[in-house]
This record gives sequence, C-alpha cells and structure tokens, in this order.
Amino acid sequence: MVRDTVEHLRAEGQRVFVDCEHFFDGYVANRAYALEVVRTAAEAGADVVVLCDTNGGMLPHQVEEVVADTLSVGARLGIHAHNDTGCAVANSMAAVRAGATHLQGCLNGYGERTGNADLVTSVANLELKLGMQVLPEGALAEATREQIEHEEPELLDAIACTSGCAWCCIFLEGDGGLISEAEAVALHTALSPFAGTADGRDWHPEACAALDPATRLCRAYDARPMICRTFVSTDAGACRENAEGGDADYAYVKLGYKARFLNVGGTNFSIDYYQGNDFLTAGDESGSTAFTVLQEFDNQDLEVFASLRRSSYEDTSAVSYQDVDSILIGGRLKF
Repeated sequence: MVRDTVEHLRAEGQRVFVDCEHFFDGYVANRAYALEVVRTAAEAGADVVVLCDTNGGMLPHQVEEVVADTLSVGARLGIHAHNDTGCAVANSMAAVRAGATHLQGCLNGYGERTGNADLVTSVANLELKLGMQVLPEGALAEATREQIEHEEPELLDAIACTSGCAWCCIFLEGDGGLISEAEAVALHTALSPFAGTADGRDWHPEACAALDPATRLCRAYDARPMICRTFVSTDAGACRENAEGGDADYAYVKLGYKARFLNVGGTNFSIDYYQGNDFLTAGDESGSTAFTVLQEFDNQDLEVFASLRRSSYEDTSAVSYQDVDSILIGGRLKF
C-alpha cells in the first residue's frame, strides 16, 4: 500500500512526504516492520519519511537512538514530535542531531492535546545553538518583532520615555529602573563608539538604542546594568543622584488610650503610623501601620501584649512589592 501510494503520487508529478504516525511505538513493538515501511517509502520515491512521535511519549535519548538506527535504510528522515512529556522541542533537536533534515511543528507549539514542537523555539535552537542557518540572514529576529507589534500593541503604545531619557527599551511592563553610577559609566563607555551611527530606534521607534538595528542584539551586553528595564539616565551624575535617593522625609504619629476594664489591671490601646519618602531611591514610598493591645496584671507584675502591623513599600522600578502583615505577641515580667 505504501509503495503503490507513493509511486502513484510521484507519477502525477507530486512531491511526497510520508508521515509515519506512531512510528516510535511501532519501532519498539516491531523494529523490522517499522524500518521496512520507511525503506519502502523511500524506494518508491518519497522525498522525506517523517517519523512521528504521535502520542508524545518519547524522551530525547530514545529519539536519537531510533533516528540514528532508521537512517540505515537510506531514507531522508524528518521528525514530528508531540509535547505530552514536555520534550517536543528537545526530541526534535535530538532527531536533527541524529541525522534528520526535516522538522515539523507549529507556531508557539499549538496542536492537539498538549501541542506540537514550537517552531519558533526550534528554529532559534537550530540557528543559535546548533549553528544551522535555516532562515534568511536576520530573519530570526522578526519572530520577536511580530509578537511585540501584533500580539500586544496596546502595551507597546503605553511605553513612554522619561524626561532626560537616553535609551528606551521595549519591555511589556514596568516604568523604569535605577542603576548605579558605576553601571552608568560602564554602559556609556560601551556605547560611546557607536555615537552618531544607526541604532535600535532605526528598527523600531521605541527600541533600545543599544541594540544593533540589523541583528537586534545588544551592543553593550557585557556592560548592561543589573536593572535594565525601560530607561537609564543620560549621565553618571543623574544616576548618582537617583541612587542617593534625593531629599528624604518621613512622618510618624502614635496615639494611645488606657482604661481599666478588668480587675486584674489596666488595658492599653495604641495606634501608630509611619510614612517615609525617598530614603532608598528617588520616588520611593514606605509605610507602616500598627494596632497594639497591652494588658496589665498588677498582682503578678506582668504585662501581656499583642500587636498587628502592616508594612508597605513602592518605588519607581517595574518591581511589584507585596504588603507584609506581621503579628507580634509577647509579655514582660517585672522583678
């Protein structure tokens, strides 16, 4: 049947790709028969015989062994991997390493059940990790551009430069990050040779100027600051000013009330509130609020207290900080 079908299509002038569904399971169950099917398809004129891990149950070392063995029949092989074990891309890479020259997959890994091999990841791995040029020069970077420009345009439109901004990066969230003076000096030094030349903004108006417009690679990669989000200031002095936090200020207030509700001793209530600004970095805010109850036991020279406190912190970086709630329970024995 395989031979007749392939020969018929070839006689009609068609290129033929034979997908061998459940090939790997078939190979495990009956190796000789599985190899004979591949050999027959190749001898009949199939351009590629695609080995399919249809149920997605293989692991990379198994795929590499089976593909290497199947090459012995003299066919050009392809790989069609499913992601049920989370190995679709890894299995595809293993097949290529073993000698497959055709790879099937879906954009972003879409497909039945848990999906197929992600073509974007697979192509990137082939080009960047295995050194195989499978796309025209520079085309790989288009995958990122298409995702940014077409999938989330509203996020891209929301990006805006800060006053005095030198380089604006494309990031999908956050409004900036502070860097140290040393980081600023290193970054400016790395980029100064490119002053006056085309930069990342020639590729996209909101792209980072540190990017090479042709390759989209960072030309200051080794000098990038630890915090590299949306902007860095134009000079080291501005970075120093930000790092020092500007003019810090704070306010603190505490109110208390004491009454005798119980015969054992007085009951004390207090509320305190703290608000601080610009202590760590310019624009940061920290706060703390607490409610405390203290009960006195006069005959035992004992005080027992419980306190509930909520603390918060925010700054101008893209980091989102969670409020912290704490409960403090204790006592003091007088002697």
